[in-house]
Amino acid sequence: MKKHHIYLMIINAIILSLIYATPSDALENDIINKEIRISINGTLIDTAISKPYMNNETNELMIPIRKVLESLEFDVIWLDESREVYLELGNDKIKIKIDENTYQFQNDITAMNDNFEIIEGRSFATSNFFEKVLNVNIDYHKNNGFVIISEKEPYYLEKNEIDKVDRKLWDDTIKTYLSSELWTDRDAYDAGHYLMIPLHTAFKYNEEEWKNQFSEHFHKFVEEYKSDTNNIVKGRIDRLQYMYLASQFVVLCENTNNSYLIPDGLVDILNNEIYDIWINEPAWQWGRDPFEGGMKERLNWKLNNKYFDKSYYKAIIDEEFFTLAIAADLYTSENLVRGTDNSSKFKSEIMNYVQIIFEQEGIFREDGTWLFQPGVRSQHNDYIYAGNIKKSNNIKPSPIENIASDTSHSHRFPLWINSFINAYESNGDSEKVALFLKVRNGLEKQFYENVIVKPTEEFNGYRTNNFMDGNNGIYRWNYPTQGQGNGYGPYELSGTLTLGWWSLLKSERINQVYYEMASKFPLTENVINVYVGPNTTRDRHDLVTMPNSFYNGVTELICRLASKIY
Repeated sequence: MKKHHIYLMIINAIILSLIYATPSDALENDIINKEIRISINGTLIDTAISKPYMNNETNELMIPIRKVLESLEFDVIWLDESREVYLELGNDKIKIKIDENTYQFQNDITAMNDNFEIIEGRSFATSNFFEKVLNVNIDYHKNNGFVIISEKEPYYLEKNEIDKVDRKLWDDTIKTYLSSELWTDRDAYDAGHYLMIPLHTAFKYNEEEWKNQFSEHFHKFVEEYKSDTNNIVKGRIDRLQYMYLASQFVVLCENTNNSYLIPDGLVDILNNEIYDIWINEPAWQWGRDPFEGGMKERLNWKLNNKYFDKSYYKAIIDEEFFTLAIAADLYTSENLVRGTDNSSKFKSEIMNYVQIIFEQEGIFREDGTWLFQPGVRSQHNDYIYAGNIKKSNNIKPSPIENIASDTSHSHRFPLWINSFINAYESNGDSEKVALFLKVRNGLEKQFYENVIVKPTEEFNGYRTNNFMDGNNGIYRWNYPTQGQGNGYGPYELSGTLTLGWWSLLKSERINQVYYEMASKFPLTENVINVYVGPNTTRDRHDLVTMPNSFYNGVTELICRLASKIY
């Protein structure tokens, strides 16, 4: 941003807001009832006192001057006796003489002229004015209720190091998020998603403060778990999603000689949780009573039967993959700490199941791509509309026989696979490591060549097809959190791409995708609307509520960090 130009124009705004602006009727301009929020360079600013509003007479968007200047770290000093204003940023100072309607920058004295509004003692200017004054772009996302202010300078993103923008976005978002009790029914599922890339980045770049924030968070979790389990998330998939974040934290600590960051009791909690799920807790199953012998018994049934009433009864589901991956992390941790001969029997057993599942249920195609259980879910309600490529009131089921998994749930595969690779590496099993490296490469090839859709002139953002085989039909029509007559249309599962997990495929071309995604922030409203899709109705933490997360810096930071993982 060119400082001289900015100063001269901003001073003009301040002077005239003090001299020429006349009070307006707040009610006429709908300032009280209209909820419009401001995002500056990916950070939401507090506008509770000075809210932007639409001027109903001119149809102009009016933006609070002081809030914007303060967010850009300007100091405004008013000298009542001499009726002068000083504007300061760093070592630069500008003197403004109100009565003379001039400002002085260095040795230049300039006259000013422009128009503003004052409402209840607060100054506002039009968006067009701010674009000229600050040399910024302003985009008003009317449907979502956000004003986006971004600098016109070239996008700043260091590829292989943590930069100043990353640090600011982290402090504005992840630091606050980690200070929350994210192990609850409301937040556990989202926390496991949104915090994974920040966690890996913290350790990859040895960011001490970031690592400590995660450590403090898990210390609080352990204290809560030991004192009152009623506050710990109850739903199994939500619980496992959060526990996987914890098990990844443990492995990253052990692998980087940071074991001192692991709170006492965390590993025991994870071990006990997985052991109970594996053989003690009843495992539900479609179309029959739960398996009393736990998840192990259910997997045996799925892997050894040839005939099922419904094809999807055979599906290996998320809670099974999370259990396997957490066990793999614990297996790795135990081998790193105690040596390869001391892994608990149940974890070694689970690792044998991992091999069987991937060899039996995964498919390598002739071109080297890899898919998991294609066709197995074709009869499931989430998938039976996949043959439709357009939403309509009279939509009918149209199943695709060999449909692959949806891309939203599949985005976890890269990290699950990495957990299995690390576990087999920790035990020196090179044959199984080679198998899972081949799986990861095949998944990367399938994702990049058949799932990713590059930006176009009409749509300036990356998208994904809805299914891992490249099909792009409707998913989850009439699903409870979307409501009757609604579901995910073509490309509307693309939002999971912004969680960054696909970067864990450790592929240069996937990381380049995230680099380009990061460079497109602030996103246009039509891109955000596709990423949000038919928004969920469930309650969420404000930082990760959509579309907020696309305006407050959360997803921008994740995309930036994802571009630096490999």
